[in-house]
Amino acid sequence: MLRLARVATGLLDVHVEIAKREASRDRKRLAGAAASIAIGTAMLLMVVLLLEGAAVIATHDRARLDWPLAFLAVAGANAVLGSIVLYVASRRFKAPVMPETRSLVRKTFAALTQ
Repeated sequence: MLRLARVATGLLDVHVEIAKREASRDRKRLAGAAASIAIGTAMLLMVVLLLEGAAVIATHDRARLDWPLAFLAVAGANAVLGSIVLYVASRRFKAPVMPETRSLVRKTFAALTQ
């Protein structure tokens, strides 16, 4: 019985160590993704707030578009750039959280319950 307790303790120690490493990696990944989303959102807001008027005027003057078409052209460009940044950031959130730890825990419990 004592030997089984030592084996279980050793397995738990291994699980905890792997979980700590994975948690650290996942924390960095999620923080990076959140920062990317914040940066992407801030960039979109800055573009809208600071450059929208200038871009619409330039589009109107250079492309000889009516004002409504100039507004639509600039808004479309903003939407495309912002969507690209947010798509890249969202891809970072799709990876599974702590896959090695979850797999190892499943295998261990399966082995112990058989």
